[in-house]
Amino acid sequence: MENSKQVLIVTNAITENEVSEIRAAFSEENKRDISIRLNLVHVIPRLPTCYFNIPSMGLLLEKYYEEAKQSLSHVGKILGVAKKDQWLISGKTRTEVLRLANKLGTSFIL
Repeated sequence: MENSKQVLIVTNAITENEVSEIRAAFSEENKRDISIRLNLVHVIPRLPTCYFNIPSMGLLLEKYYEEAKQSLSHVGKILGVAKKDQWLISGKTRTEVLRLANKLGTSFIL
C-alpha cells in the first residue's frame, strides 16, 4: 500500500535556507517509498478599499503582486513544484491557507 501525503508550503516569509532544508528533507522522504505531493501558496494581504483611491498604493500593490509571483515561481523551481500546484491568492493568510489546505486535502502545512 502506497503512503501518500499532500504538503502545503506557505512561501510568504520563506528564506533560501529554509527552501534548501525543505528540498533536502523531501528528497530523503521520497527515498522511503512515501509519495509526497507539494503545493505552494503565497497569500497577498488585502488592503482596505479606501487605499485604492491613492494612485501610489495601486502601484505598490502591483509591485507586491509581481514580487510575490516571482518568489513563488523561484521557490517552485527549486523544489520542482509544477505551476499548477502553485497558488497566489489574496486575503487573510491564516484563513486562506486553511481554506486552500482543506480544498486540496492537505496532510501537512509548512
